[in-house]
Amino acid sequence: YSADGRGARSWIYQSCTEFSYFQTYSQYHPMRSKLLTLDFYRKWCEDIFGKGSWPFVDRVNNEFGGLNLNVNNLIMTNGDEGNSFNM
Repeated sequence: YSADGRGARSWIYQSCTEFSYFQTYSQYHPMRSKLLTLDFYRKWCEDIFGKGSWPFVDRVNNEFGGLNLNVNNLIMTNGDEGNSFNM
């Protein structure tokens, strides 16, 4: 975190080029605006990082295993993905 927002830019870059972790509207869990669509985020990424800035999700999933992670010593720091979440 930084007061001037510089710390957020790296996460936005990763979202726009690798992870595609965009928070969109869901009719089942309507916590976000209907205006937050993938088209909105595509324009947002291109406005910030230039034309063609869009995540290569397949490449990242192939490199890291997607939903079938085969890793050791992994810690999910957001707290809702780790194996102790339901404790």
